[in-house]
Amino acid sequence: MTNESKELWAFLEALRNNPTDEASRKVFADWLEEKDEPELAAIQRSFSIKKYEAEQRLRQFAARYADNDYEGMVKGMREGDYTFSDD
Repeated sequence: MTNESKELWAFLEALRNNPTDEASRKVFADWLEEKDEPELAAIQRSFSIKKYEAEQRLRQFAARYADNDYEGMVKGMREGDYTFSDD
């Protein structure tokens, strides 16, 4: 494994263990910039704890009410053809 691969693995492991660690995300974004990955760096810089927590709540909702189909639920809501019922 190359040093670059080891560094990438370490960043990914750190974020998996603590996904809301904004400091690690900023350092990772800088590292991605250095590796000529500006799009991926921008994704890390745009991270928001509030958006992350909202997504987690939606995933829990999908698990409970939408057969755990988070992606399908979000797609349906965006397209306006997803409805919720008590059935």
